Amino acid sequence: MVHAWGGSAIDDAIAAGAMSIEHGMYMTSAQAAHAAANGMTYVPTLRIYRLVQRMIIEKKLPRAFRARVDDAVAVHPGAVLRARDAGLTVALGTDYGTSQQHGTNRLEFDALLGAGLSPEETLLAATRSGAALLARVAADPAALPDGRIAEGSIADGVILRKNPLEPSGFADPETVEAVIVAGRMIGAKQLAELRSLGGCPTE
Repeated sequence: MVHAWGGSAIDDAIAAGAMSIEHGMYMTSAQAAHAAANGMTYVPTLRIYRLVQRMIIEKKLPRAFRARVDDAVAVHPGAVLRARDAGLTVALGTDYGTSQQHGTNRLEFDALLGAGLSPEETLLAATRSGAALLARVAADPAALPDGRIAEGSIADGVILRKNPLEPSGFADPETVEAVIVAGRMIGAKQLAELRSLGGCPTE
């Protein structure tokens, strides 16, 4: 993977044969088409920059970053749509770095919807696309989840109270009824206990 905002960094990543580009808010349509032709994946990580923006507003980070971050937040959705329109695979990722942020990946789903992806496209980004990317670098791809509900696939999944195709279906943490990890069910009661211990943040 290559973390790149835009410009020559993205060109160099494509030329070097990178499998994915993270962030890429300044990626052009031509770069997106080139990346798609090379079988790459785009991982936008939209929400982390909004969190950084908020931290600057709350004076937790230097104000000197404000203009750059504001511009990144403003142009980021356009890059997602350029990638989609160019046929570049989009996968959900977060770039979270703190214990408060980890566990809130579901909110990136709404960020992708807000950028203009359809619920169906966002579901693919959150499941199959990311699984396929990780499988490309696995020693044994068959041992990894493949993002599908099918015989022979690893039983990882999420059971929801709401239709995930409805906008903002993941915004409420109570939407998640249960999580299945390698065939083992983690039910609502256990999820509530994890949240109370801080192991499953709610926002």
